Amino acid sequence: MKKISLYIILFATGVVLGFYFFQGYNVQAKKNYLAVDKPVHQQEHNFRYSALSMLGRNIILNGKIEEAYKNKNNEMVLYIDVEHIPVKVSCTLINTEKQIKIPVKLGEQISIKGNFMCLDERMELKKCLILQRENE
Repeated sequence: MKKISLYIILFATGVVLGFYFFQGYNVQAKKNYLAVDKPVHQQEHNFRYSALSMLGRNIILNGKIEEAYKNKNNEMVLYIDVEHIPVKVSCTLINTEKQIKIPVKLGEQISIKGNFMCLDERMELKKCLILQRENE
């Protein structure tokens, strides 16, 4: 009789602990991404649809530099975060040595003009010119 009582207590404890750990009563706070992802995804879809008319045109953008590197052709490529565009902007500068006299800083505000060539996971601009930089 003692063995049966012990098995029942162990089984009940296992059920309670399983329910506690697997039903969301854990210590870590969960984030509800469903409330955030759908509007952002819809905003990105709407932007992609509206941006199709701008393909092949020169556009001007203002934003913050998030990343910068030189590609295999020794051209500077900037990744820019623009406030009202839901995707990152990739911009390849022409005549990098003439345009970049002072090294770029991450987080620096920049204004660029470039030919809008492609829109996939990022917005891609070619033949970019720097119109204004924060430190110039």
